[in-house]
Amino acid sequence: MDKYPEHDLSFVDDPFEPGSKAIRIAHPNDPKAQEPKPVGAGAPWDESQTIQAGAEPRASEAERAHEEASASEAASDTKACPYCGETVRAVAIKCKHCGSDLTSTGAPETAASRAVRTSPDLGIFLLGVPILAVVLIWGWVGNMNLLQSPETTLMGIGLGTLLITAVLASVEAASAGMQTNRQKGSYGPTAWFFLVLLLWVVCYPAYLYKRRHYGFANLLIPGLVIAAVYLGSWLLMDATITDARAGLQNPFQ
Repeated sequence: MDKYPEHDLSFVDDPFEPGSKAIRIAHPNDPKAQEPKPVGAGAPWDESQTIQAGAEPRASEAERAHEEASASEAASDTKACPYCGETVRAVAIKCKHCGSDLTSTGAPETAASRAVRTSPDLGIFLLGVPILAVVLIWGWVGNMNLLQSPETTLMGIGLGTLLITAVLASVEAASAGMQTNRQKGSYGPTAWFFLVLLLWVVCYPAYLYKRRHYGFANLLIPGLVIAAVYLGSWLLMDATITDARAGLQNPFQ
């Protein structure tokens, strides 16, 4: 105690160790001096300060959680079109930007698929060629007499139909960047040309169906109807010419 002769020394409760005493030193010229508030790691903490200090961080965390949930929900409601890359609703079955069919799965986002929107759609010509052939069969060949060789004209119409549709399929396949793909059952431009030319009955409607994988419309149903009408007209006219030729050669039968 003698070390502080000019100070007022007293014992007070130790704020750091309950139940023990601590020495309080106060200068005699400062009667209004107050006890120093304990500071440090062991000082008691005001709960109100804890609540006030933690209120803002908790509010910020709640806002961030809400924003993340909103962003996640918005992302789950949309998807990217595999053909043009634009954002569409997750439940969409047709892209509003490029018009592609979104019901098919596994279509990769490639440079070829992104170029589909600028490639020409020759579907109307693929359907129109057999229709024109039917008109020529009944309007031209049907009015010929046997001296005008209707068989040759009919054969020319048939070969022309096969060749033109094969070329159109090959050109459209090349513009869309079609390649041989076993999963899709699709082929490249050269393969489609020879398949349609040599196996028209099967490969002509098959191409009209497979083209949907590259952003074009599925024309299988109208293709089957037109192909059936064309083949029926061609075979019926060929049988009519054959019967007329046979009747001319045997007039007494």
